[in-house]
Amino acid sequence: MQDIQETVKSIIASQLNMESETLEGSASLKDNLNVDSMDGVELILRLEDAFGVDLQLEAMATIRTVQDMIDYIRVNQEPSAAA
Repeated sequence: MQDIQETVKSIIASQLNMESETLEGSASLKDNLNVDSMDGVELILRLEDAFGVDLQLEAMATIRTVQDMIDYIRVNQEPSAAA
């Protein structure tokens, strides 16, 4: 199984029609990648499904970069989804 970083980048890249290799951890979801509210909702759903995490609105307010998203999932991933 791909590690969390690769999978998150792959999901984001797929959603935004770009290459995952071009995504930097420091890239701002809003400012650099232009993630709008519709993209954000779809990303949340895809990431929740892929990792078994519950991305609360409060958490999403603090997730600003690709690396923030990776870190949040690492901390909050359900054990069964990690296997």
